[in-house]
Amino acid sequence: YKAGSADDGDDGGASASADAIESLFPRVDISGPLGKTVAECGDANWKIRKEGLDKVASILAGANNRIKPSLGAEFPGVLKQRLNDSNKNLQVLAVDITGSLAVAMGKPFDKYVKVFTGPIIAVLSDNKANVRAAGVAAL
Repeated sequence: YKAGSADDGDDGGASASADAIESLFPRVDISGPLGKTVAECGDANWKIRKEGLDKVASILAGANNRIKPSLGAEFPGVLKQRLNDSNKNLQVLAVDITGSLAVAMGKPFDKYVKVFTGPIIAVLSDNKANVRAAGVAAL
């Protein structure tokens, strides 16, 4: 019974720790700022697409990598397109961002899994090792 009571104590500590993290770093709604990057991320010019993806990464970092479960209406589709980008550097950046979004959102990311899983799995068969490594890291 002592082992069981120690486990109960650990569970209580974990939830108290989660509450402390939530109070220090509350989850941030980034759907508005992400919506503003949709045009850039979908642009025909790769430099503008890169600027858009860089903005997304900075928005995510600005939210302390703790976001609310909303990516807006258009952003998931645009990010999905970038996962198949012809520019491999942008493709790796998009895969990294997708992985970061999943970690930052936590369990509620489940509703976006169907959108992003196929393109990320397709990345695993790429000829370039760095692209495959980014896909493995995102999964």
